[in-house]
Amino acid sequence: MNDMTSTLASTPVLSVWTARIADAASLERLAALNDLPRPSGPALIGAADGRVVAALSLGGGPVLSDPSESTDQVVALLRARAAQLAERARLRSHSRWRSARSLSLAS
Repeated sequence: MNDMTSTLASTPVLSVWTARIADAASLERLAALNDLPRPSGPALIGAADGRVVAALSLGGGPVLSDPSESTDQVVALLRARAAQLAERARLRSHSRWRSARSLSLAS
């Protein structure tokens, strides 16, 4: 095995998704590992090679991560996705405000 093949073989597959009901046990586990409450609102889940290793509440609060796992890359992805979602919500809100303002000015 050459260096490139070795590097690819050791690189984990990272995944991020919006938490669903089916993720409740994983959120509970991460919260217990961190001695913190489970996020009460929408959250993002991060996995490495199919194992849930971190979560981030979209309403703010600390990252929940498995202390026995290397989670830096997953946490970076969670934060990047949360920023994308926040920006999308901001743009949508701004667009609605501009539409409402245009309608009121046209009256």
